[in-house]
Amino acid sequence: FIFLTWLFYYVFIHVVVYGGGFGILAAYRYWRPEANTLKVPWEEQLRQMLHSEKAFPMYAVVPTIGDIMRSYGFSQIVPSFAACGGVVASLAHFVIYMFLVEGGVFFVHYWLLHKWEWGRKNLNHDDHHLYIHDDEMTTFTGYAFEPVDASLQGFPFVFFQFVVPVPEPLA
Repeated sequence: FIFLTWLFYYVFIHVVVYGGGFGILAAYRYWRPEANTLKVPWEEQLRQMLHSEKAFPMYAVVPTIGDIMRSYGFSQIVPSFAACGGVVASLAHFVIYMFLVEGGVFFVHYWLLHKWEWGRKNLNHDDHHLYIHDDEMTTFTGYAFEPVDASLQGFPFVFFQFVVPVPEPLA
């Protein structure tokens, strides 16, 4: 069960990143052929993709933990809008959940990875900021994380499902 769940997310990450990434590049080629992102050499794009690949196994661990904890009943995710108190309550809970998640991601990103000396030194967040200029950035740049850094930034999505009740259709 655990390995299959992890494998599902590992494959899904590849579908989203590469399918979406190449799709966005195709859209840029069609609608914005002058965009700097299209001037990045293929070798550099490939380097960014390979950089991303280092983090994908750990990326897949984060939602796997959430699914396992949900299967054991530790999550506040409920099966329907009615079980969450109706549509209005469900949407309110979802807004609260997303506010907490975004706050958690900001906290991890800014304070743990930019401000805290130990985090800056040991969590290699600078890997993510290697690409800062228009002619270096592609659709794959955003996934070029160090694995532990990436997992920490995904953790609020899992953590706050144990705090705020949200119906499964919105989870």
